[in-house]
Amino acid sequence: MNGIFPRNTRGHFSLAGYAGLFIALLVATAVQAQFNYVINSGAVTITAYTGPGGVVAIPSTINGLPVTEIGAYAFYHRTDLTGITIPDTVMNIRDYAFWNCTGLTSVAIPNGVIWRYVFEKCSNLTSLSLGGSVTIVGYRAFHGCAGLTNVFIPNSVTGIGDEAFSSCFGLTGVTIGKSVSTIGVAAFSVCSGLTNIVIPDSVDTIKDLAFANCTSLTSVTIAPG
Repeated sequence: MNGIFPRNTRGHFSLAGYAGLFIALLVATAVQAQFNYVINSGAVTITAYTGPGGVVAIPSTINGLPVTEIGAYAFYHRTDLTGITIPDTVMNIRDYAFWNCTGLTSVAIPNGVIWRYVFEKCSNLTSLSLGGSVTIVGYRAFHGCAGLTNVFIPNSVTGIGDEAFSSCFGLTGVTIGKSVSTIGVAAFSVCSGLTNIVIPDSVDTIKDLAFANCTSLTSVTIAPG
């Protein structure tokens, strides 16, 4: 009981403590109420966001269970979304999860797999942080994110999908991590602002049209071998 119910310094139950606990519970409940979700094998998948938009923080747990996935179409076409915080419990961001969220300006992704079309057409996305445990950037994951200027792909990433960053017109710099083995078809095509690219020696396949129509590209460095 003593570990649950707040007491004051004299050992009596504290009304202020009760009030603080009650408010915290109300806030947590209100946040969770903004999400639809399903539970599979003791883990939570967010299936839809029903809140007012703005900057949204996805909870790391709901009802004591870890949030491990953002499901397909969960934030689809929510143009009122301006920022998103994704906890490190999330290991999968599924197809179209943030498609055409044109108000979104920044996102940090700590872990896992970014599937297909996830941030496609997020045209005002200017800040992208991929954490050191992201492994795959999927097909058209950031296609048409014209506001991106620099992308750092960490060493944890092993593959860059087809058209993953195509038509990112504002992109001027890309750092490709040292575990990437494949750069997909048209992965950086029509990135007309890209001026230079360095390909690390981990890459063994650069597929067709990977840098097609990169009209400002003046320097390409490919590691020996």
